[in-house]
Amino acid sequence: MAIVRCNLAFHKTPIGKLGTFAVGVRDGIYKNPSEFAAPIITEITFNAAITAYENMYGAYTQGGNAQKGPFFAAEEALMDLLDEQVVYVDAVAQGDANIIWLSGFKPTKATKSKKPAPKQFKDVKVKRVSTGVMQAKCEHQPGVDVYICIVTAGVPIPDNIQINEGGQLPVGENAPAIPLDPNNPIAVALPFVQANGGIFDFTKGRKKKFLGLTPGVTYYFTFFGINTAGVGQFSAPVGLVCW
Repeated sequence: MAIVRCNLAFHKTPIGKLGTFAVGVRDGIYKNPSEFAAPIITEITFNAAITAYENMYGAYTQGGNAQKGPFFAAEEALMDLLDEQVVYVDAVAQGDANIIWLSGFKPTKATKSKKPAPKQFKDVKVKRVSTGVMQAKCEHQPGVDVYICIVTAGVPIPDNIQINEGGQLPVGENAPAIPLDPNNPIAVALPFVQANGGIFDFTKGRKKKFLGLTPGVTYYFTFFGINTAGVGQFSAPVGLVCW
């Protein structure tokens, strides 16, 4: 049986309807702090993306093709934040469909998925773009709904983590390793990433650009994929010194 997760069907929401869906997610998450105590993104940030989407949709319907580009940029930005909310809600819900409903998302059915969970990415490439700017890219993998990249400064996420095999993730110097929940890697990875100047990138696509990095620091880039069937394993970290 597949683990119940947030349904990603909202990616096919008809044009102009995404804002309404996002408002439901906003109300579900931020009005229920007892269940959703520490969202990855703030309510202010999420509200701003909803407002920008609604404003640009209004401009698009009034101005036609002249406003098409800005509208789709606002739509993509809101969709990226919704993908981030999905990962957070799945980590909190741990397969509980009632909590997923409460969040404003719809749960998937607990049936065997027709597609497999994402495989471990083997081909991660990193390059310097300019001062304080680096870019990471993973290979395409059929069936992946969300490509996620984790960046940590100075300390890589251990490359022997096997998410689907119940590996372990150290959370600090001299701290005992914590068993990694194969169904909720974010819940365990988040403290480690935050403690090491980390960044989660949930933006669409396989290519990620990171701004404002510190020259002279070695940054480590780790990818994994998510789809309705499950969560893929972390890739081995790839490190590069920032210029």
